[in-house]
Amino acid sequence: MEIREVKLVDVKCEILRERLERAKSGRTVEYVVIINDAEVAALSYEDWSEKSLGFIYEIFLLKQYRNKGLGSKILEFAEKKAIELKCQKIELDAHPLDEHTEQNWLFSWYEKKGYTREKSSERMYKTFE
Repeated sequence: MEIREVKLVDVKCEILRERLERAKSGRTVEYVVIINDAEVAALSYEDWSEKSLGFIYEIFLLKQYRNKGLGSKILEFAEKKAIELKCQKIELDAHPLDEHTEQNWLFSWYEKKGYTREKSSERMYKTFE
């Protein structure tokens, strides 16, 4: 598995390219996950390091690559990126990106990874010591 920073024009998988296009802003860095020369997932990370904050705008895995531990590896990559940029906190909005994922499942999954949910919100965060 390789996580590679990409430009949108270089993303071959139409589904991943569309996800990244929606997420792109002046602050995002786009990444694609490659397994056996195939693009299988995407990460859009926003750099707010001047506020000691990283923000995961989107993690998206193609359906056939879900529930295999890949999401955890992408999340760890984003957290390491935030730490490298000297961020004290990383945030995300936990909302399903398709009809196959339930929001309560997402909340639970992120909580198991050390994230805390803000009251009555999709916003979740993790602080770094």
